[in-house]
Amino acid sequence: MPGTSYHIERGFINALALNLRKPAIKALYRLSFGEMLRLAHEGSLSGTLHQDWLPKVSDEALQTMGRAVLLTKLTYLDTNLLSPEQARMCLEVVRFCANGEEPASLLNQWLASHRVFCDWLNRLLDTIKWSANSHF
Repeated sequence: MPGTSYHIERGFINALALNLRKPAIKALYRLSFGEMLRLAHEGSLSGTLHQDWLPKVSDEALQTMGRAVLLTKLTYLDTNLLSPEQARMCLEVVRFCANGEEPASLLNQWLASHRVFCDWLNRLLDTIKWSANSHF
């Protein structure tokens, strides 16, 4: 069935400490993008129903897990279906998860360890260039 098989980046979650991998996979499937952003930014999900499966670790470890989950989740998105605003928002999420680094510079750094993500990021950058150059 079209649209049900995803080729996602596994490297970010696989690079996490062992005690964070299972919760990261749960977060990948259970959390909304907004919750993932909050986890990556604040290191917590206070006031949600997800506290029972989050590991009891530092906020910094949860932020790292949140960033890994966000970068993984982005590879689910079909860049051809994103509006220009959505594409730019994805680029900002990448920049945030990479501690402010420019997404284009990540391509060389991460190609060997995160090929699926780099392919996705290349498509995203192409989508943004195309939308910037097209005049309807």
